[in-house]
Amino acid sequence: MSLEAEYTADEVAQHTKPDDIWMTIHGEVYDVTKYVMDHPGGIEVLLEAAGTDASDPFDNAGHSDDAFDLMTPFRIGKIKGHVNKKSKLTIPLQPSFEKLDSTKQSHGLAGITLGFLSLGIAASTYKILKGDHVNSCTLDFVDTDGFYTTK
Repeated sequence: MSLEAEYTADEVAQHTKPDDIWMTIHGEVYDVTKYVMDHPGGIEVLLEAAGTDASDPFDNAGHSDDAFDLMTPFRIGKIKGHVNKKSKLTIPLQPSFEKLDSTKQSHGLAGITLGFLSLGIAASTYKILKGDHVNSCTLDFVDTDGFYTTK
């Protein structure tokens, strides 16, 4: 079992100077002091997050997957008692239909029906506007029963 350094939020909050910048991201503590000159967003961004939980700003900044790899050498420990929060972007792999009531389930068939009806109307409108609705057969004569016939 390896012993990992643990810090309190108060301990991290003491490191907010340009020559001493710590922050937490998802419960991990980082000393980014040596990274300030290389950070693409500049030192100001890191100073603004210094001493705080920078998880949300980090996530919202649009960092690439490589950013996590770049952070590894600056990780110095974790926050004491941190429990990983469930991601806001978690999407269930399969919907739970048991939780739906019968009124919500009936909307599925109505939606499909409405979709096909809309598709039929759109196709008909397209054919009318394109001029394909005109019958291309020519009527030449009336047969003995009084009906028009074509050649």
